[in-house]
Amino acid sequence: MMTTYNNKTKSIQNLCNFTNSEQYGNIEQQVQAQNSTYSKPMEENIRLKELNQSSTMKNIQEEIKKIPQYLTLENKSFQIVIDQALSMIITMKTRNNQRKKLQDIALLVYKMKLILMYRRLWTIYLKSGMGQLINQSKIQCNYPVDVKIWPEEVKNILSSREINKRNEHKICSQFVKCCLRKFNDQLEQYHMKWHKETDHFHGYTYQILQLFENYMKQYLRPLCLKIEHKIEVLHYDYHIQAIKHEYNRHNPNEYQVSTDQLD
Repeated sequence: MMTTYNNKTKSIQNLCNFTNSEQYGNIEQQVQAQNSTYSKPMEENIRLKELNQSSTMKNIQEEIKKIPQYLTLENKSFQIVIDQALSMIITMKTRNNQRKKLQDIALLVYKMKLILMYRRLWTIYLKSGMGQLINQSKIQCNYPVDVKIWPEEVKNILSSREINKRNEHKICSQFVKCCLRKFNDQLEQYHMKWHKETDHFHGYTYQILQLFENYMKQYLRPLCLKIEHKIEVLHYDYHIQAIKHEYNRHNPNEYQVSTDQLD
């Protein structure tokens, strides 16, 4: 090998130039740590299996599994990237019949990037629902920011389920943790496969990984921006709901409530 494992992996964490390294971090560390974070009690298996069949999760899984057009060997732009990668391999002998293998490696990087982005969003869902979204040491508010507020996106996904105020927290937390486990399992699977493929690819270098990432960045940027926008809106909505919660906690009289509704 011409590069160490750490050199190969350090670039994957940079999904977009505006992402927070604290949120993404090293893939290997996240795979090891996250799998134990969302443990699954056996009595919840049936419920979680049912929830995991939601149309939202199915759509995400389909997106992860499909091959985007810009990563097909027929795409002229990707052909140029593959040619550049092949030119980095020293001997002509090692270049033969390597195009498909390089595509497979690029697809694994793409899948890991998608999973990390969606997992970031669903982690925010969980933090909001568990009252851990706002760091009290970093922001001063005159209202509690440890209120457990499940985002409307989560509740809308589960709108067809038997949810009421009494069991909402349990159902939502089970569902979101189930989805996060799914992402973690997939990330581990693709990470191990990527590690194996690159270890057995003679001539694979960190520079080739950078080449793939720079190429994908332009295509993944719209999704990155979309998810970051969703996260910003989630923070904004959380503060609104936290203020409402504090207001209702003070038992407003009928006149105050009616005045607020007029406003």
